[in-house]
Amino acid sequence: MFFDLRWRILCALGAVVMFSASAQTSCARGMRQNNNNNQAQPKVDIPPVPADDPSVHEAAPPPDDAKLITKVGWCEVQVFGHTFSDAGLVDASLPAQHMHLPKRLEQLSQKVQFEPKKSGMQLMDDVDALVKYVYSNKKAPASTGSSSPAPAVVPAKKTE
Repeated sequence: MFFDLRWRILCALGAVVMFSASAQTSCARGMRQNNNNNQAQPKVDIPPVPADDPSVHEAAPPPDDAKLITKVGWCEVQVFGHTFSDAGLVDASLPAQHMHLPKRLEQLSQKVQFEPKKSGMQLMDDVDALVKYVYSNKKAPASTGSSSPAPAVVPAKKTE
């Protein structure tokens, strides 16, 4: 009788183990089929990074009716030598650290000491004034013929 009880328990445990193993096998088989389905789907190409407006590289500031992003890009080229858009970073062979427009404006304003205490959202209303400020503070081109990527704007003097 004791032997019979142990045999029944052992058979029950064996059945549980066998059921568990078959469930795991069927799950793995299903995952393999899903992976095969994913591999059969065509790869979607990532669209190319949109290029900056060519006017950001010109010496004269963009017109008043230019897009906001073009005006910010022009200021960045004057100050940093490249834009901080995805395309500008790729062109400058820098790691692509995507920066949204408010962050780009904050960085630019702090660099040239335009309105360093304003947030990027507040600076969006002052982009035209920022363009005029950057244009009026541009350094005269050096007569050495050097095309160094040094900043083209002299930071304003602090008056505190």
